[in-house]
This record gives sequence, structure tokens and C-alpha cells, in this order.
Amino acid sequence: MRIAMVSPYDLSVPGGVQGQVSGLSEALRDLGHEVVVVAPGKGAVGDGGRTVLVGRAVGVRANGSVAPVSISPGAAARAARVVRRPGIDVVHLHEPLAPVLNYGCLLAARQPIVGTFHRNGPSALYRVLGPLARWAVGRLAVRCAVSEAARDNAASSLGGDYEVLFNGIDVERFATDAPTPTTAPTVLFVGRHEPRKGLAVLLEAFESLRRPAVLWVAGEGPATAELRRRHPASARLQWLGAISDDQKVARMVGADVFCAPSLGGESFGMVLLEAMAAGC
Repeated sequence: MRIAMVSPYDLSVPGGVQGQVSGLSEALRDLGHEVVVVAPGKGAVGDGGRTVLVGRAVGVRANGSVAPVSISPGAAARAARVVRRPGIDVVHLHEPLAPVLNYGCLLAARQPIVGTFHRNGPSALYRVLGPLARWAVGRLAVRCAVSEAARDNAASSLGGDYEVLFNGIDVERFATDAPTPTTAPTVLFVGRHEPRKGLAVLLEAFESLRRPAVLWVAGEGPATAELRRRHPASARLQWLGAISDDQKVARMVGADVFCAPSLGGESFGMVLLEAMAAGC
């Protein structure tokens, strides 16, 4: 089977949706399917045409975060041309109503369309789109949601039935990776530094911890500079910055405790699965 897998978000920016698009594509290829990934982004990929970048992404505020999406009609048209390619059997849209690639695909596709809904929390976009949103949902042959929270959010806002299909990870990779060495009981945070992720809560709580311990903080975001000013690096607090996927796995395997102090807006929490798989 040939599948067009469409991500509305730039694959070069870490995120739960981007991780699922990449991981699901590889899993399907391992099962013998052909998968072409369509997403915003810049530059050349060099993977033999398995990923097609169709336009630059810009940061759009949504659900307490910043989503790296393309808002170019030209990018939507280029995505539509990919799904029209001869031999594409199924189109899989992640966050089907996110701007704007998916709308080009919804208009162009004549194949069955699978839609996976990831978000939790109110969406002004759903309200603004109104009848267009309901039309888009009606175009989907299969509607999936990554959690009960995502399902309930989509059903209450858009109507229709949704099958809960939880996110997945490569468990073996986390179970077999070599750990980053530690010298004391170690707590790890991985995530975007923005209010909804709750890093400020963790930093304040860790300051009150008197027993020997180390806190690794990975990631970056709009709150990084202020948080680092209030909580300078020390022997107990290590600011790691943006880390690679391989480094993330090694840190998770090496840490004793993983802390995800999210304050709201989460529909699943991929890092929780990853930390459990790493034995954290």
C-alpha cells in the first residue's frame, strides 16, 4: 500500500505530532508499505523522496504554545499535488483542521482519508471555521484520536465518532540504550519552556529539596531566559539546552526520575511513555 502521511507541523521542530508522523511512517515501512511524508520545512531532505517539504513554517500561537505551520496557499497546493500522485492509496492527515496543508489535501484527495486528532483544549479555529470544519470532518473515512481527552474535545467541537488509537514509541530503543552517567539521584525535564509545561513549578520545588540530587533541564522556549535568570546553573541544576533525540534517550535511561509538571492543554504526553520505556 502507498500512503501519503501529512504533518501540518515542521518536522525539524521537536513535538509530539512530528514524532508520531515520523515514527508511524517508519513502522509502516517496516511492514512493507510505501510512505511519503508531506510537511512544511526548508532545505533538502535527501531521503530518496520519502519526505516532501512543501513550504516554510511560521510560528502561530495555539493552545498555549507556538505551532510551526505553513500558512501559504502555495504550500497547500504543493501538498495537494503529492496526494494526487498516481498510486497513492490512502491519505493520512494529522490534525486535519490545522492550517493550511491539510485543506489542500482535503480538497484534492480522491482516496480514503484518515484523520488523527491530537489536540486537547478549546480551539478558536474550530469555532471560526464552523460549517467548513464540519465539512472537513465529513471528508474523513476514519477519524482517530490519540486519547480520550482528544476524542472528547473533537467530538464536542466537531461532532462525529472517533476511534481512540494511542500514540506509540519504539520501546526497544529506550530499553537498550546506554545511559548518561550520573553522580547523584537525578531528575530530568524534557519539554518546551513555556508556561503550560510547568517548568517554573518544578524549578521552585527543586530549590526546596535539601537532599543531594541533580536536575537536568532539556529543551528551550520563550521562557528560557527568564527561568535561567531566576534559577542559575549550578552543580545541582544543569541547563542542557536543545538536545538531539539520541541524547534524550540516553538522558532518560540515565535519570532516576522524570518530571512532567504540565499545567494543562496536554492530550497525551509522549515524553511520559518514553520515560517509562527507559525505566525512569
